[in-house]
Amino acid sequence: MTDRFSVPSILEAFNARNLSPIEVAETFICSEHFEELVSRNNSLIVGPRGSGKTTLLKMLQPTALCSWKQKISESYRQKIDYPSVFILADSSWGSQLSSIGKRRIPKIWADKLGYAAFTSHVLRSLLYSMHECSNGISVVKEKMPHIYSKIDRDLERNIVKNLSESWLLNTTLYTFSSLQLSIEARLNEIGILINRWERYTEDQIKDDLNTKLYLDLDFLSAITFGVHCFNSFTNRSEMRWAFLFDELEIAPEIIRKKLFNALRNSDDKLIFKLSITPYTADMNLLDKVFGPNDKNDYSIIRLWLSTKSGNYDFSKELIKSFLQRNQLPFDDLAKVFGVSVFDEGRNKPDVYKPGKDKPVYNRFKSLFDKDPSFRRYLSSNNINIEKMHTLTDQERASSLRKISSIVAVRNNYLKVQKSENARIETARAGRKTSSLYSGLGSILSITEGNPRWIIGFMTPLVRELKSRDKNKKLSVNFVRQAKEITTLASRFRALLKTVPYEKEKGVSDPKGLLGLLDKIGEYYFHQVVVNEFQGEPHMSFKLDSYSPIELQESIGRALNVGALVFAPEDSDEFIITSLKGKRLRLSYLLAPYYKLPLLMGRTASLNQILSSQLPLFEQNKND
Repeated sequence: MTDRFSVPSILEAFNARNLSPIEVAETFICSEHFEELVSRNNSLIVGPRGSGKTTLLKMLQPTALCSWKQKISESYRQKIDYPSVFILADSSWGSQLSSIGKRRIPKIWADKLGYAAFTSHVLRSLLYSMHECSNGISVVKEKMPHIYSKIDRDLERNIVKNLSESWLLNTTLYTFSSLQLSIEARLNEIGILINRWERYTEDQIKDDLNTKLYLDLDFLSAITFGVHCFNSFTNRSEMRWAFLFDELEIAPEIIRKKLFNALRNSDDKLIFKLSITPYTADMNLLDKVFGPNDKNDYSIIRLWLSTKSGNYDFSKELIKSFLQRNQLPFDDLAKVFGVSVFDEGRNKPDVYKPGKDKPVYNRFKSLFDKDPSFRRYLSSNNINIEKMHTLTDQERASSLRKISSIVAVRNNYLKVQKSENARIETARAGRKTSSLYSGLGSILSITEGNPRWIIGFMTPLVRELKSRDKNKKLSVNFVRQAKEITTLASRFRALLKTVPYEKEKGVSDPKGLLGLLDKIGEYYFHQVVVNEFQGEPHMSFKLDSYSPIELQESIGRALNVGALVFAPEDSDEFIITSLKGKRLRLSYLLAPYYKLPLLMGRTASLNQILSSQLPLFEQNKND
């Protein structure tokens, strides 16, 4: 069963759904994901809300491609030899199907209406694209002539006449505009049927079914005919068409199954590119539809970062574009944002050398002085804190670099113990995010390659930088960065609070998903700061095989909104057909709030985490 809850996403104002193709092109940053997407094969884009799925799909539209002004754009316009049809679920057929699902109509008939609405919206989008690639958009003729077709009045009449007959539409004028109005009339009629069937008897509904033949129209057959008809009359028999279905997670199972099937079994003139969140409760449809040979039929494009360095290049380019579009000159992002505390020890043995000007050594020394468990850890691993700089590169990598970020966090939040047996006191007071999480490397990790999060972080900073003296060096201090990281995390947490978390059947947590995530975050905090020092604390988890369905659905929601990140142990594992046994971690955007290093760590059982008797952060009580 598909989880019908619509998971909110941070910074909806920056949603590409609200932008025209031209507006999307103005700020588009090319990535390896786009390079893979433009190929002539079927694709499945998988990513949480806000990860850029809609932007990637919208950029395949001819108008977007022709409005794209970067130097690299011309090579893509030449490479893409197919028109694209964009179908946005959320603001078109998705809302109508959602309306049907809420009515008191038997499922078998509701599915009929829903499928007819879906088919009509797809045909409307196809008609728009036909218009876009013929007489409608002059820039397409100029910049992508290989997908443009000149259509005179007689040719238009012949195409529309054939389409209207095949699609069971009534039109008196054989023009694309008239056919478009006929589809709008059909959608209006489906709305009337929705209201009517809610109060009709089964026999009355059957009477409608006998007269409304379009309720049995199959969208795949309809678009296949449409493409062949257009290609035939325009003498482009070899031209392929791409159909771009966005936000497939909100689609009913019957439609999702049809589209999954289309990835493998469709006409050779059709290309399907679908986007979906990492988890829906019926993703096992992929296994049923494809079997073991799916890689031969479509490519999977994963838009989340399971590792810290996963997609830094894209994030850097997006930040650069923000600065450049606002006429803010710079030569190095590291100079603008500084070097993260977590990156200071990389490939620099000198930072471990004793000295007042050596921050890495001083953090190790500070923790050594106040934490007996850290002293025991160093002793058991034969590490002399005064001779760390004399270790070989391999020794530093295996014994120092892997713990340096843990040392930085633990030292920052750990107060001096009064005795060996005293419980460690921790810095819990206040919400202020430490500048420990500032610096370029931390920003790239915390924003997780998520365009909306990067935009949300950069927008106020750019506004401030533009107001400064133009002669001053372009830089943002750590305290200012920490403020925006705090704001971003707070807005995210506010949204997470609106996402339901059912602790057990019929019992919902008033804090929503925060009730679950805070429990996980507190457990990790104890692992890193409170408990005996560990070189590799638990920082990820797996869902136990016996976990109740309510918990699975809550974890799935957290995954889809980006609060959790799928960290596959098998590099070929992209789709989550079941959450059980899958390795997950908290989003790094939440790490500053829970006072955690930006690490994957060892894997714990989620049951082990949830059953631990740990007090939640005092600062969370008023969330």
